[in-house]
Amino acid sequence: MTKLPEFNLASGDMVSILLFGGSIKIKEQVPELDSEGNFRTVKSGENKGKIKVKNQERIVNIKGLGLKPEKEWHREKKPGFYSVDEGVLQTLLKSQIMLKPDAKQIIERLLEKRSLDKELGTYYEGFEELLYPDSCIRSHYNHTGTITSRLSSSKPNLQNIPRSEEEKDPSMIKEHFSSRYSE
Repeated sequence: MTKLPEFNLASGDMVSILLFGGSIKIKEQVPELDSEGNFRTVKSGENKGKIKVKNQERIVNIKGLGLKPEKEWHREKKPGFYSVDEGVLQTLLKSQIMLKPDAKQIIERLLEKRSLDKELGTYYEGFEELLYPDSCIRSHYNHTGTITSRLSSSKPNLQNIPRSEEEKDPSMIKEHFSSRYSE
């Protein structure tokens, strides 16, 4: 029996196959047979008596959810695979009139996961190395960093933290920040 590779949500190829269908190359170990059709065994050494196996590749066709990709989503360097970036997923949600409830839910969860991954990597994991021993983050304010003489912020850029009130992407990051001078 062929064991399919573990599904990886971070892999655009796997998400493409899930949504649109396609083919995937599977590597599997197959027992070696002699000329009479019997299993060949290891003759000596640590694996003596065990069945010999060889690695074999084969292509498995996966139906996927059967969504219809547009021509511009085709990836030139990988025939049979399609782009599944945020714009494509948003377009699928809006344009697929007869979108199956499962497909709609999967696309919504993919978008949600990507948003959370970005938030986690950018703000939580990225800010961890910027903590001082007193558990504070101190941004650098640059008075001369811009041509227009506006004040800018870096390490981290605290002017770029998403607001909690945004309806399309309600981030909770800003709630983790407070001034030591306010009560």
